[in-house]
Amino acid sequence: MGKISPKILQHIDAIGAFHMRVLNLVDHLHHGGVQRMAVNVANGLSENGIESHLCSILDQGDLSSLVSPEVHYRSFSAASLYSLDAARQLREYIESEAIDLLHVHHRALFTAFFSFLFRQKIKVVWHDHYGRQDVRNRPWLVYALLLTKVDGIISVSHALKNWAVHTMRFPESSVRFIPNFIAPPGNASPEVLPDLPGKAGSRVVCVANFRPHKDHFSLIHGFKAVLEELPNLHLLLVGKIEDENYFRKVKKEIEFLSLNDHVSILGEILDITPVLARSDIGVLSSVSEGLPLALIEYGYSGLPVICTDVGDCSWLIKEKVRGLIMQPGVPEQLASGIRYLCNNPDQARLFTKNLKDFIRTNLNGGEILNQVIRFYDEILSLQ
Repeated sequence: MGKISPKILQHIDAIGAFHMRVLNLVDHLHHGGVQRMAVNVANGLSENGIESHLCSILDQGDLSSLVSPEVHYRSFSAASLYSLDAARQLREYIESEAIDLLHVHHRALFTAFFSFLFRQKIKVVWHDHYGRQDVRNRPWLVYALLLTKVDGIISVSHALKNWAVHTMRFPESSVRFIPNFIAPPGNASPEVLPDLPGKAGSRVVCVANFRPHKDHFSLIHGFKAVLEELPNLHLLLVGKIEDENYFRKVKKEIEFLSLNDHVSILGEILDITPVLARSDIGVLSSVSEGLPLALIEYGYSGLPVICTDVGDCSWLIKEKVRGLIMQPGVPEQLASGIRYLCNNPDQARLFTKNLKDFIRTNLNGGEILNQVIRFYDEILSLQ
């Protein structure tokens, strides 16, 4: 982690115990990138000697099993992010635990804002995970109000940092681009998976929850075209059903294209490491993203990657250096990318090596956490 900064040292007593208390606040702990990052940060802070707290506003979800025993965890079990009861519980928790800094993830900012109606005074860092800036505008006036209670912003993509600085006019000195990172499963029990569909050497995997901006349709149509040349390929779809209507349409499209023998829906899997270890190509066909954890997980697992040019995907997957970048919504390009990786194994291995090296250097969990802690230090020093 490196040296602890002087401001953080102010929170240490004579026997060396940290007095700095950080609360990570997240909407829920069902499987998703935002929720995974909240758990990763909370666990990482604890591992680095900071008293770490984690609260979910709604229900717990499966990711609660990944929370370290050293992290103080509580679920408010509120009915809504806009619940005044949830805001009251948050205020009481902050006061009872003497929290120094509130690290708010994504939509949990709404609950935090309502908590401030109770005249809560605490330093606040908002972690902006928004992944749809390419397809719709965010409500400017709403965020202008919410950000009046925020002292610092962590943006998971360069586009989000630009939005905070140039659109919202938030002080640039108080905005940081800090990328996502992944962590080991922690104390979760390993999942026992059945034999995967498809044959070794022929599995293409897509890890994406079922919701419209993940655009499974382009992937399915592209995959259909690839099968004409490479009939042994098998596509694995891994992800939680977030939009039932969208999911039903995806299933119908698979049936309509007669792909039932070539496409398998595995659903939500908490630890996808065993799946990735037995897959051969990682694909992400989204029309909008921030910096998706799936790409980082592909890289850690040694998969050659194809993804669309959205969010910070092209920052991570540099075209024909660390993988292949395609335009969103173009099935033919996805098909071309899959063919290329299958027909050029030496090039695929080079992409894989370059991506893994880049992740180890730039998305090292210890260094990312160090950046987060240094940012806390700066925010806590603000008057």
